[in-house]
Amino acid sequence: MARVTPVLWTQKKNKKGHCPIYLRIEANDRRRYVSLRTRIHESHWNDNKRRVRKTHPQHEAINNLIAQRVAEAEGEILKLRTDRERITVETLKDSLTPETAEASGDFFVFADDVIQDFERRGSIYTHKRYKSVCKKFRAFTGEPLPFDKITPRLLRNFETHLIEHYKNNRSTIAANFNGLRSILYKAIREGKFPQADNPFFHCVRLSKPRSNANSLTGGASPRKQRHVWRCSRSLRNGTTHGGVTRRSGMPPRWNTNSSTMLSNPQVLNCPLYRGNSSCLSRSIMGIIAPPR
Repeated sequence: MARVTPVLWTQKKNKKGHCPIYLRIEANDRRRYVSLRTRIHESHWNDNKRRVRKTHPQHEAINNLIAQRVAEAEGEILKLRTDRERITVETLKDSLTPETAEASGDFFVFADDVIQDFERRGSIYTHKRYKSVCKKFRAFTGEPLPFDKITPRLLRNFETHLIEHYKNNRSTIAANFNGLRSILYKAIREGKFPQADNPFFHCVRLSKPRSNANSLTGGASPRKQRHVWRCSRSLRNGTTHGGVTRRSGMPPRWNTNSSTMLSNPQVLNCPLYRGNSSCLSRSIMGIIAPPR
C-alpha cells in the first residue's frame, strides 16, 4: 500500500540546529524522500501530528505547504489506481519533483539520490565510499552526465586518470569501479538505463590483487624470511632461535596449543611477534612455508 508521510530529518542538522522537512514516499516495501526545501528547529516539530507547532512564527505557511504536497502525492496515487497502473516510488517522486524527472537521465542526479539513501538508512561507511567515488568521477567528466555517455572508452580514460592524477593502485581503482558499477546496476534495475548498453560488459573487469597467503613473510627480504621460518620452527620443535624457545611440557609438534604459546613471555617479548598474535598463531600451526 502506498502512503506519504511528512518527516523531520534530524540526522542532517545545519550549524544553527535546523533540520530539513521531507516527504517519505512508501510503496511496495520501498522508500524515497522528497525535500520540501524548508528547515525548522527540532523543538518546533510535532512528531505525532507530523506538523509544525504554533511556536514557530511561520507555522501556518509551512503546514499549508506540507498539506499541499501530501495532497498532490495522494492525488497521484488515486490517479494511478484509477488508470490501473503500477504505483512505484519513482513515479510518485517524479510527480512531486518535475525538475528531477526531466533530469532523470543524468547519472549524477541518480547517484546523489542513491548516496543520500545510504545515509538515511545509517550505512555511513557505504555513503562515504560512494560519495568519494562520485566526487572523483564528477571532477573527471563534469556535469551533467547522461547515462548513454558512459561508454567503455570513458571508463578506460577514467582509469588512466585515477592512475595519473590520484596515484591510485590497482586495489583502489577496483574499489572505485565497483562503486560506479553498483550505482549503474541500480539504475538498470529501475529502468533508467538499458542492460544492453551496460559499458561494463565491454571493458576489462578490474579485480583486487590477491593477497599473499603467507602474510607474515610476504614482501620481506630473504634474510628475514629465513629468520621467520626458523623462529616458527622453533616454536613447534622445541629448539631455540631468535630468543624464542618452546616451554617444557608442551604438546607434540602438530598439537601445539596456540593459547599456551601466546601466554609465553619469551614469545610475547620476541621483536618478530610483539603485538602480532595473528601472525604468531599462523606460525604455530605451521602455515609459514620454509624459504627457498
